[in-house]
Amino acid sequence: MFKIKKWEDRSPPSETIHFLSVLLLTRLHTDKQIQYSSKASNRFDKKKRKFIKHNNRDDHYDYNCSQEIPFHLEECLVYSPKQGSKPWYTSVGLMIFLDLLMLGWIPRYCLNKNTKIVEYEIIKYLHN
Repeated sequence: MFKIKKWEDRSPPSETIHFLSVLLLTRLHTDKQIQYSSKASNRFDKKKRKFIKHNNRDDHYDYNCSQEIPFHLEECLVYSPKQGSKPWYTSVGLMIFLDLLMLGWIPRYCLNKNTKIVEYEIIKYLHN
């Protein structure tokens, strides 16, 4: 496990998406980006090489490294209660019921038709 000693958030200010409060529903897509300083990159590469060296016992091993930001969801539905009540097509129970009847496309179509996608990028910079 690669322990992060020091990091900084270089994401755009959250005020850039302040308009979400004026919309009833919005599909928010967040993309994450993790950048390394040269010192952090060298430390990460060294740790990676050491791990592979000590665990390379299988001829067909697959090395996989995932970079996660805790509690980060790439896609979520943002709801602003100040703008009104939730529309019928956002009900999870109704969606499951209609999926069982093979009619799940109806609320999905309504959701896509009545909402816009907003893109936001999360940038984390690791120092060392």
